[in-house]
Amino acid sequence: MAQRKPGKEAAGLRQHQEAVDRYGSDLPKIAVLAGECEFLRSRAVAVCREAWGRRFPEGDQIVVRCSGEARPATLNDLARELSGGSLFGKEKLVVARDAGRILFPVATQNLDEPAAASSHPSSSKPRDREKAFVDCLEKPAARIWLLIETAELPLNRTLGKRLRETALVAPCPQPNQRELVPWLQNQARESGKILMDDALDLLFRSHGSDPGLLASEVDKLILYADAAERIDAAMVGKFLTGSIEFEFFGYTNAIEQKNLPEALFYARRIALQGSRDQKGKRENAENSAHKILALLANTLQNLLRARLALARRQDAYTFAGEAKIVPYRAEMLLAASGRYTPRELRRMLAYAADQIRRTHDTGGDVLLALELMAVKFAGGMFR
Repeated sequence: MAQRKPGKEAAGLRQHQEAVDRYGSDLPKIAVLAGECEFLRSRAVAVCREAWGRRFPEGDQIVVRCSGEARPATLNDLARELSGGSLFGKEKLVVARDAGRILFPVATQNLDEPAAASSHPSSSKPRDREKAFVDCLEKPAARIWLLIETAELPLNRTLGKRLRETALVAPCPQPNQRELVPWLQNQARESGKILMDDALDLLFRSHGSDPGLLASEVDKLILYADAAERIDAAMVGKFLTGSIEFEFFGYTNAIEQKNLPEALFYARRIALQGSRDQKGKRENAENSAHKILALLANTLQNLLRARLALARRQDAYTFAGEAKIVPYRAEMLLAASGRYTPRELRRMLAYAADQIRRTHDTGGDVLLALELMAVKFAGGMFR
């Protein structure tokens, strides 16, 4: 197993948590939750709103949604909520969700119109509205607090610079696997559980490095563990049995290990479950076969990349950075790719692509396709 390297990687989550904790203790008039990780932003919004509500239980919380199916808010709407403060009225927290769309629009977008509806060039009027909003930030109304959630906080925009100067900024970066290890272990520790390294390995390999998904799985494992203190790989395997992500992980892992009986076992389980769409609804056989075969083709592509990385003598961390995968997965792929020649992997990938075309054009039997793949790939028929 690749040794976990300490260093700057842990700074992102640590700075995020320190800023969120500071909000809870200081309650600054203006705070910004900015970064590409939507899970961290949403989680921080909930924590900050709860902290503000504890301080002002009788106060009002107004949520301004700057995107969505309904008419999104404009900069004028947000400015209107920030005005009208009273020395003797209730405290009010204005929460601007996904505010980057109206705070930092593209150059040709009217600052007071939805992005999709605007095609007019920028004018002085929108800039006046932006300047008026900056003035609101520099002289916030009495009894009004502002919490901004945005995916970006650009330094090359006037408003971005002013927010960095006047607000508490909580970074919400997309964490990498090395940051997630102590974060998830701490999550388990707060509930009196010990999340073992082998359990984390299995979670990362089967679910990737999405923090929201991993945090949800750890929460479920904490409940599943019941009175047990330790959560290990055996417990994770029992818990995840039946999950399509875990079954597919087992299938591809068996192919990587050239374990034909295990690959056939998982092929039957995957075919029985099928794949699901983004809303969790079971898909039809044709879509399910196409999606599952596409996932397998992606695994073969990563195996071929790993084989080339081995030839260049790359370690797991270097390969993980290039392939944009977690180091644990990179290590597994590097080990598995040594069992195949580049020629063998290219032929396997071509065969998978042909099967994808067939299922796309004519439909297909999920079980038959997966069993054929298992026999041909794990059975070494492409040497």
